[in-house]
Order: sequence, then structure tokens, then C-alpha cells
Amino acid sequence: MAAEKTDRSADGIRRIICPRCGRVIEYARVSDIATFPFCSARCRLVDLDKWFEGDYRISADPAGDGLPGTPGEHKQARERGTKREKS
Repeated sequence: MAAEKTDRSADGIRRIICPRCGRVIEYARVSDIATFPFCSARCRLVDLDKWFEGDYRISADPAGDGLPGTPGEHKQARERGTKREKS
């Protein structure tokens, strides 16, 4: 899903692009749109179905420590840290 772009006009109306269909949505407050950031319930449900079907994924942290990089890089970093502590 692409990041939403928000534009604000001089009259305070904001515009955002629906991440599912690309339609421009105009609103004054987020609470004005029950399906925000989608333009409709249909777009919201289509997007939800993509998650259920596995089309979208949040990548797992292979090392489980919340740090970026590969497990091998994590192991090397831990070993370097252990060596420094012993010195």
C-alpha cells in the first residue's frame, strides 16, 4: 500500500488519495470519513481481504531483536560486543 499524500487548500479542505482505488477524497476532519483513509467501505474491505489472503505481509524480524539486518550480522555484532566487555 502506498503512502497517502495529503494536500490542504486555502479553505481548510484536505485532499487525500484512496490507497486502494486512487480516488481523491476531500474532508475537513478525519472523523468526517468513516472509512478513512479509504474512499468507501468497499475499498476498505478489498484492502482487508488482501491482508487475509496474504498479499500484504509485515516482514518478520528473523533475529527477533527488532534490529535491521540479517541474523548473521546480529551474531557478529553480539560477538564483537562480548569481546569488548571482556577486555
